[in-house]
Amino acid sequence: MGKKLRLVGSGEIRTMLGGVSRQRVYQITNRRDFPEPVATLQMGNVWLAEDVEAWIAARRGDLDSLVAVPRVWYSDPRQRETPR
Repeated sequence: MGKKLRLVGSGEIRTMLGGVSRQRVYQITNRRDFPEPVATLQMGNVWLAEDVEAWIAARRGDLDSLVAVPRVWYSDPRQRETPR
C-alpha cells in the first residue's frame, strides 16, 4: 500500500506552532520561505504536513521571532514580584 498523503490547513499549523493566532499563521504562511500550498480549497490553503514540519524544524531556533511572546508591562515595580 502507498504512502498516505497528510495535508494540514491553517488550524493545524496553529497547533504545530504552539497555538499562535490566526493572524500570525496568515503572516507566517505568506512568508517567501514558507512552503507553497499544494491546493487552494474553498476553506483555504492546504499544505503537505511533511513540508510544514520540515520548515518548522529548520527554524526551531527562530520560532521566538516568528511567534509573538506576550509581554506584560507594569506601572508599579512592586507588581513584578511573582505571587506565592
